[in-house]
Amino acid sequence: MPNATTQYSILFADIAGSTQLYEQLGDTKAQACISDLLDLIAETIERHQGTVIKTIGDEIMCRFDEPSPAIAAATDVQTEIELQSKISKVSLSVRIGLHHGPALLKNNDLFGDAVNVAARMATIAKANQIITTDDVVKALPEWQTDKTRKFDHTVVKGKKEPITIYEIVWKSDNLTELQFTSQLSHTSVASRLVLVHENEKYEMTPVSAPITIGRDKTCTISINSGLASRNHARINYQRGKFVLVDESTNGTYVRMPDINNMFIRREDFPLMGSGQISCGEKAVDEHPNLIQFTCE
Repeated sequence: MPNATTQYSILFADIAGSTQLYEQLGDTKAQACISDLLDLIAETIERHQGTVIKTIGDEIMCRFDEPSPAIAAATDVQTEIELQSKISKVSLSVRIGLHHGPALLKNNDLFGDAVNVAARMATIAKANQIITTDDVVKALPEWQTDKTRKFDHTVVKGKKEPITIYEIVWKSDNLTELQFTSQLSHTSVASRLVLVHENEKYEMTPVSAPITIGRDKTCTISINSGLASRNHARINYQRGKFVLVDESTNGTYVRMPDINNMFIRREDFPLMGSGQISCGEKAVDEHPNLIQFTCE
């Protein structure tokens, strides 16, 4: 097998709502249903000259040599699953994401940035959606590009610059009209985040790695408090905003001039203006574990 980096179209298909399926049907029937669904996806992929790389739980990863058959396969997968749902009267749906780019094929597995981007497209997709990138759309023939529409322009984890992503319109009914702006307005974009903790200053820009907060010494900002989780929270840059993502046991409190100790737990919260962040306990003036923030 070749070990050099080659251009591939990489597709991830993830079964949506599998937890509810187990609750609805019971473990045995749900597992059989999911197994049959993965087999159906694999057969469709192979029919379009794709190769199944592996199955990871309720997700299947595939590769194609070109974007056009990958899009055709993704469309057929959604169409056939919709038909199967009507026949079985069991609600079945799949999220599909794909990207075209360089990847390393080794031992029938794929590695590289293109794999990560394709996986990210699958996480952005909702049930019954196909989400892809500008790199795929540019390589499609006109009859397929007619079935695409711009979906978003956002920063993807691991990429320095924002990318344009598209939805593949495989079903024309009940479409929501999208309002797409190719450039965020200057008033909505934060270009720098400044954090201060124990007189240490930390700066984050749109191209910076996420800032991590927690009790663990490996975190960007280490909090010396038993109420803070080891990996308590992180700050990402998403769509022109710095977003606080709580991943803790005790939650996080955010205080701003017009918000007094907003409590978030396993939630996202966009940081705006200036204020304080407190891990596991309410923000109180002069508390040593307060994190001061300013968005500019």
